[in-house]
Amino acid sequence: MAVMAKPLAQMPYQTLGDLQLKFAAPDVAENYRRDLDVASAVTHVSYGAQGVTFTREVFASYPDQVIVVRLAASRPGQISFEARMQTPQRATVEAASDGDLVMRGVNGDGNGVTADGMPIPGALRFEARVRILPTGGIRSVTNDAVIV
Repeated sequence: MAVMAKPLAQMPYQTLGDLQLKFAAPDVAENYRRDLDVASAVTHVSYGAQGVTFTREVFASYPDQVIVVRLAASRPGQISFEARMQTPQRATVEAASDGDLVMRGVNGDGNGVTADGMPIPGALRFEARVRILPTGGIRSVTNDAVIV
């Protein structure tokens, strides 16, 4: 059985992109645990490394158009990472003057064709922002990354 759009020229679903958080890899991780609380829509990951317990919680809210990621460590000064965004769409990524990471672009062309035989051009403009709010840490920016 095949599922097709009607009409066939409808625009396909396309991903906005990815948020990449690059951490230094621990030598050994222990007590790894991952769970999802469907009732509260929160996913949780925890693990230990070199005497520190790290946790990551993620919550998504469609009405607020936001995904929240909370990173924590059992000892101060243990969280360090580089945040970047990437997308297969036609887009730019830059660190704004306020410290936000901003991705702006337009979606890709559709698979169908217009009445004159041309591909259906992408016309949906988008903007995604990453705002990092460190507690007791230092945040710096480069051209296309935020470093904590």
